[in-house]
Amino acid sequence: MGIGGSFRAASLLVGAAFTLAMTPLAPASAAPTATFEWGDCPVEIPAEHSARVRCGVLTVPETRGGGSERIVQLPVAYISSRSSTPEPDPLVFPTSGGPGAGSFSSLWYFLDYADWAADHRDIVVVEQRGDAMSEPTLDCPELDTANRISEGRLEDDDASWLAGIAECHERLTAEGVDLAAYISSESAADLADLRTLLGYDEWNLYGISYGTRLALTTMRDHPEGLRAVILDGVYPPNANLHLALDQGFAGSFRALLDGCAQDAACAANYPDLEARLLTLVDRVRQSPATVSASSPVDGSSISVTLNEEAVMDGLFDALYDGNLTRALPFIIDQLARGNTDVALPLAQNQLDWLDNLTEGLRWSIDCAEEVSFYDNATPSSAPTDPLASLFPVGGLEDDCAAWPVSSVTAVENELVRSDIPTLLMSGGRDPVTPSVNADLAAPGLPRSFSFTFPTMGHGVVWQNSIDDCPASIAATFLQEPTTEPDSGCISAMEPTVFL
Repeated sequence: MGIGGSFRAASLLVGAAFTLAMTPLAPASAAPTATFEWGDCPVEIPAEHSARVRCGVLTVPETRGGGSERIVQLPVAYISSRSSTPEPDPLVFPTSGGPGAGSFSSLWYFLDYADWAADHRDIVVVEQRGDAMSEPTLDCPELDTANRISEGRLEDDDASWLAGIAECHERLTAEGVDLAAYISSESAADLADLRTLLGYDEWNLYGISYGTRLALTTMRDHPEGLRAVILDGVYPPNANLHLALDQGFAGSFRALLDGCAQDAACAANYPDLEARLLTLVDRVRQSPATVSASSPVDGSSISVTLNEEAVMDGLFDALYDGNLTRALPFIIDQLARGNTDVALPLAQNQLDWLDNLTEGLRWSIDCAEEVSFYDNATPSSAPTDPLASLFPVGGLEDDCAAWPVSSVTAVENELVRSDIPTLLMSGGRDPVTPSVNADLAAPGLPRSFSFTFPTMGHGVVWQNSIDDCPASIAATFLQEPTTEPDSGCISAMEPTVFL
């Protein structure tokens, strides 16, 4: 939803430095400049946290090189540290990933679970330009669940999907939105403007998933004022991530197989898990199943077809989460036996996500910064795991054909070089940003420390409710970013207990 004009003065004070940093809005006739004003929060803040949260809006030009008078408004949440004497450099969170997953959607995490940061620092949460709560937003309601249901069934054919993408692109273009302005380099410039407007000499960036790419872009383009950077689930520009999803799935599933083999009960119950997966794929390939999920709009029943692609997507997504991973051997075994009821959580998860991603922002970034370089991509030299053939790669090219955007310069596909202290964190079972991505980023980051957590999935610091080892390392790094943090807790992490 848009936020233009909705912010009013708030009474919560966080320090005189921020009041002095506020910049009045430029006259309408002047060229747009970056400004910041405190105001109301665009989401409800739980009462127990209201004293710690103050919100505002960052206003920036849509295009900094001229050619557009449009402005972009980005909500910002400032969360006070739990400490009465916090460090002077806050932690900044620019997006939950995606691209298009928002940042305010993750406010709950920083209020309830991010003690590794909040115990010592204030936290600044910024909605990325083009995301759900920015103005304008590149959200595509044309693709929401409510518009893709016909006679109680979810339409999942390629033709209707691509038609919806093209319709959204046409609408936003007709509204005068410059879709080429919603890319990582512009978002990095937004962060640099915000730091200046808030009056910070230094701050720290925490990127998760795509947010790590945005953080690396900021390190490259606007290194000034960056004290330290945490990359959680590393996605460097030189990774060609989408072309390697099949290898990511294979590596992640191999790690799952190894974990099951090392767990006595799992090994006894599922001694042939890989064979069961192959049986499952063959079953749904020949005879797709159907499950009834609940509409995220009104709770009504929706029929969802479980074909090969849907099942593999569901398993891929489940590998992100350490809690869901514990159930995967059971789910795979049951699906291979024809019990489709166990697939309901996988289908429901994907259905819910249809309305939770700002699709247009994803395509503006991925189509410009990833797909435009596919022709020059170097094929992987890694041995091909037979499991990789189970996960279909492709489809994004078709999406991008329906979402034309201007190309970006070659630097968006190159190694980022920076001497800013950086922490690289990877999950051993992460299918989308495996540890090989950290290896690709590390040569350009001479002052970096890299750790892999064998039993964890995507976003290891984020999953501190499962195991707080990664978060404890992140906390230590923030305090002394030039010193390698003690990683002894990795060897002491508990093995996965499979359901």
